[in-house]
Amino acid sequence: MTRFACALALAGGVAALAAVFTLPAFAEWGTYRRELVLGGEVWRLATAMWVHLTWAHWAANSMAAAGLILLGTAAALSLRQLMLTLLVCGLAVTVALLRVPEVGWYAGLSGALHGLALWLGITLATRPGPAVSAEKGGPSSEAIGASITSQRLLLLGVVLCAGVLVKLWFEQSWLSPVAHDPAWGFGVVRVAHGLGTVSGALWWCFGQWRMRRRQAATAAR
Repeated sequence: MTRFACALALAGGVAALAAVFTLPAFAEWGTYRRELVLGGEVWRLATAMWVHLTWAHWAANSMAAAGLILLGTAAALSLRQLMLTLLVCGLAVTVALLRVPEVGWYAGLSGALHGLALWLGITLATRPGPAVSAEKGGPSSEAIGASITSQRLLLLGVVLCAGVLVKLWFEQSWLSPVAHDPAWGFGVVRVAHGLGTVSGALWWCFGQWRMRRRQAATAAR
């Protein structure tokens, strides 16, 4: 399978898993409910990200996940990195919500998607571009093309990071963790978006630390 086909398969898998948990029987079992988690039903920390309250909610998050996965694939990031980031951010959100007593319930991929979006944006914005060698007659057309692509991805990363941060600023979840949205017909747990964004940034930092540790270990051999 090509990378694009694998990315589509992963996006379809994410949408399919979320669709299963959106069915009423699974939704009741998987939704994050603070009192039930504290009572011992800790699996809800892992399943809440897959539950969606309506099919419109499911469709919106599934399309956003597909877009980020395809974008990351186009930027030559591994599907394993993208999926692991989504899972880590999703779990980090629900664990962190235990420290927010105002939030009694939570469901959906939005928190994890905010984390994935910021992680992807930082990764693209900080990734070093291709080295352009000083060849006789100037760099080749392939080198110039690679440099232009790198610059475009860098700009896209900056725009992605800015978009997430501007969205968080307008939501101001630190003032109101949950806000009823008439368009959705339910309360949007906005604080989950902020928690997801922070988890995405921390996950990127962890990746950088681990990479530099490996480089130092290799150099010491």
